Amino acid sequence: MGRMKLTALVIALLILVAACGGGGGGTDTTAAASGIEGGTEETGGGGEGTSASGGGEGEFSGVELALLIHPTLYAATGDDGGLVAEFEEMTGATVEVVTAPIGEHLERSMAEFASGSGRFDVINMQGQDLHADITPFLLDLGPYVAESGDWDYEDFPESLRTPATSAEGQVAGIPFRIGVTMMYYRADLLEAAGVEAPTNFEEFRTVAEALYEKDPSVTPLVQRGKAEEIVHDWLAFLHAAGGDLLNEDNSACTVNSEAGVKAATLWADFYEAGYLPEDLFALGRDDYIASMREGRAAIGNYFSPYWGTITEEGSEFAEDMSWALMPTEEGVDPGTAWYQAWYLTVAKDSKNPEAAWALVKHITNKENSLRSALDWANGPVRASVYEDASYVEEFPLAEDWLTAVAASRALPAVPTNTQIVDTLSKELVDIVAGDKEPQQGLDDACSVIDGLL
Repeated sequence: MGRMKLTALVIALLILVAACGGGGGGTDTTAAASGIEGGTEETGGGGEGTSASGGGEGEFSGVELALLIHPTLYAATGDDGGLVAEFEEMTGATVEVVTAPIGEHLERSMAEFASGSGRFDVINMQGQDLHADITPFLLDLGPYVAESGDWDYEDFPESLRTPATSAEGQVAGIPFRIGVTMMYYRADLLEAAGVEAPTNFEEFRTVAEALYEKDPSVTPLVQRGKAEEIVHDWLAFLHAAGGDLLNEDNSACTVNSEAGVKAATLWADFYEAGYLPEDLFALGRDDYIASMREGRAAIGNYFSPYWGTITEEGSEFAEDMSWALMPTEEGVDPGTAWYQAWYLTVAKDSKNPEAAWALVKHITNKENSLRSALDWANGPVRASVYEDASYVEEFPLAEDWLTAVAASRALPAVPTNTQIVDTLSKELVDIVAGDKEPQQGLDDACSVIDGLL
């Protein structure tokens, strides 16, 4: 895509951000809950022009790099005294760290791409942003990966590598952080109702009915129902039913498939029966976490890092919590759900691509990936981290988390993602509230989404 077209996109994005009041959002003060999702991210404060520690003597002595990164993700590298500072000390490079929330983050990236300034060398990007309007401005990391030796690119699950790889084989980014949908539940309530964690949708219905009959004051299932967030939670059910939002080449909407109707019908039936909260459409991230912590819900399908918040000190029911893979339909791989991932990319306009790649490689190597997960609450992207004995001891869920990561999918990487999510959000609210039949609502969503594509 040419710079003129990208400049037009930047102008449109600036107007959108201004209309929405910037990239604001609530700040999550709990390190264990450091999952970041579009629309519900912890924004932190923007930081400009800070160096992690300052360069010394080494391979890149005198080289200056700029890293644009979300503040919570920078914290997952150890902040100013962490991995970036170590890189400076090891290589002699100086790294300017610029932090920005999601809305501003993408806005600034696109503006610099349009100008060709080379302002940022390494840029932290969401997987759904690695689409055809952005990747031409990113360095192809494929040749660097091919020569990376025991850094071991294959250690990243294929489900994370594929979204960052073009049909021509260009590698646009290296996985850095992930959260995946997992089922977290109150084991004591299921035991009292005489049921076990469901493994498919039919069992889910049986379990919800038993829980409701045992104690109707506790909602059998809690999910998020606010605009945009309802899509993220519902996509896990769509994938678990064997469906997808778009077809394989992202050219057509497929959410109105049999699997989509099955997933939408489940939500609508649960809401009508009282198995989902009456105020579902007002619930966001903090609300559905609080529902489980405060004993108002029995089951929830959560962004995996929220396990730490649900079970942290102060939760009356922490000892009663357990977990399971997302229930899936016949023929669908166990654990298939939805994930959100972040990648480290190198700008094609970088004046120091070798040093920029070295920084990416340092942050994401096996040793530092483990440290990032154990010491700074990062969501691991390497299989070796999930399999490491020290990580398993700290997080007994590790094996199931890895199963879910390997089987799950993210939002497709297309330029109109924001509009697609908004369209689907509106239709899902109508479907779940009973104002539209599932097939009609999903057909209506696809008619709009196909136009956006």
